Amino acid sequence: MHRRWISAVFFLTCLGTLQASLASDPAVSDSLSQRWQRLANAGERLVSRELFWFAEAALENGSHAAEIEQAYAWAEEMQDHDPDSPTFGNFLWYRANPRPIDKNAVEFCMSTATVTWIHYRDRLTSAARVSLERMMRFGAEGLRRHRVGPNYTNIYLEKTWNMIGVGQAMDMLELRKEGEQMLEH
Repeated sequence: MHRRWISAVFFLTCLGTLQASLASDPAVSDSLSQRWQRLANAGERLVSRELFWFAEAALENGSHAAEIEQAYAWAEEMQDHDPDSPTFGNFLWYRANPRPIDKNAVEFCMSTATVTWIHYRDRLTSAARVSLERMMRFGAEGLRRHRVGPNYTNIYLEKTWNMIGVGQAMDMLELRKEGEQMLEH
């Protein structure tokens, strides 16, 4: 258990380092514009987690508000909204996928979504804020339905963080407790 806590702290520290490096890069706006063009032109090869990465980086930089709204609109289109589906709340990895095939997508999307919500929700437009909150609430169920054992260490730790982080951010006490219980395995 102790090693898992250390790994979780390392993961969160790396996220903080990434945020600091983005803020200090004078070319970040140009880089974001180039990244946005790649996303906008990706077509069926658009990757859900890259939409969340773009939004977080743009919010850190204080730019691209319209693009963030569009990124979240596309991400919502890529989220399974069928409550009867075993992958409800999860995301398509690629836009071309007919359903969520790589079940880890919810982990990657929610880890960035949670950090974004915690640090930058006040910078979001009202439309983007509503969209992100809705995806996180659906994503909470996607996290619960995604079965990951402790032997799949990196994804297990990411899921643990997500359960705690989304639970805390969305005031979902039971979800947070489930994440905390995962630390005991």
